[in-house]
Amino acid sequence: MRILNTKTDIFDTQISTKKLFVPMKHKFTLRNYINKEGEALLYLKVNHKNELERIPLGLYANPKNWNQDKSRMTDNSQKSQDLNLILENIESKITAIKTTYRLSERFLTVENFVYEFHHGIPRIDFVAFWSSQLDLQKEIVHKNTHKKEKSVLKKFREFKPRVMFTDLDFDVILKFKAFMIKRKMLATSINSNLKVLKKYLKIAEEAGIKMPLNIRAIKIGSTNGNRNYLNEEELKKLNRYFHSEFINETYRIPLALFLTSCFTGLRISDMQQIELKNIVDGALKFTSIKTKKNQNVKLNKYALQILEACPEMLVTKFTDQYINRILKDICKDRNINKIVTFHVARHTFATNYLKQGGKVEVLQKILAHSNIKETMIYVTILQEDQDKEIQFMDNMNLD
Repeated sequence: MRILNTKTDIFDTQISTKKLFVPMKHKFTLRNYINKEGEALLYLKVNHKNELERIPLGLYANPKNWNQDKSRMTDNSQKSQDLNLILENIESKITAIKTTYRLSERFLTVENFVYEFHHGIPRIDFVAFWSSQLDLQKEIVHKNTHKKEKSVLKKFREFKPRVMFTDLDFDVILKFKAFMIKRKMLATSINSNLKVLKKYLKIAEEAGIKMPLNIRAIKIGSTNGNRNYLNEEELKKLNRYFHSEFINETYRIPLALFLTSCFTGLRISDMQQIELKNIVDGALKFTSIKTKKNQNVKLNKYALQILEACPEMLVTKFTDQYINRILKDICKDRNINKIVTFHVARHTFATNYLKQGGKVEVLQKILAHSNIKETMIYVTILQEDQDKEIQFMDNMNLD
């Protein structure tokens, strides 16, 4: 490897067929035209072999105080000092682009350089890279997915505001996991966060960024939430409370949404998008957020009673986090000693549906599961409950 000696050649990444580094040079130059203020426009000139590109910087300098060899202002005025500082920052940006391509063993053409200079993604700091890619993903993924991924980035920033790609090893992943455990997050939530982190590490790898980390070695555990469900007594307790005159007004809409899901099996994302216009002939007609399938869910009498008592639940919107926080308060207030999030409503519907004699094949269609294996989980839950309850026979005193 031959390292070239000039300042502009040190970080060059063009590699010839002889494996020698070929210089890509850059220089700040002034335009010949002088404006009425006596200043000329500054350009960044980049050239390699027969390729030449001039990038206007939107900066102006007085030619009388410009040193062409050093590409800097020579006087001590505040304006010139500020301009020199800006040019130093641009130099740093150029060096970062060249360094990144060199370390990634990628060819840096003039065309690539110009693109990176104007639109380039951060390739040094992983957190900055993640943030930039999150903005791009916003146009691709569903808004709820984007909100989730943004939340994970916020947690990672709290853990480490900056992480250089060169320092991003498996130890960082383990420490982030320990950080989440210390915050007493559920295992499934930790796994879900790691899954998002792994996604952006893959995006970085696909962008040609090198890091001392084998992404495929990061194993993600189960992201399925807890399989708690409300039994018939607990569901009855909440339903009666909702229809009572003693209900806390703050609880009404979140509890109405939750109970409707308990009676229909709808996901929180679908409950949040449904409006009054989606109710047609006693059924909810909508396109599922997750599956993108058209669904037609017939409303049973309990769901219709909830909608009749609280139609505003389809008008006033709250965040998922707020609803889950209120559900926690409601269950504590009603002495239901279970970890209850909105997704528990879906489990409640599925499990109680089967308990009442519903068919698993029909349940699969109601829940819009693409694979019957997903639905069979609820059959397993019922079997486990039966296995536990049969032990009640041991309480008999037959001696």
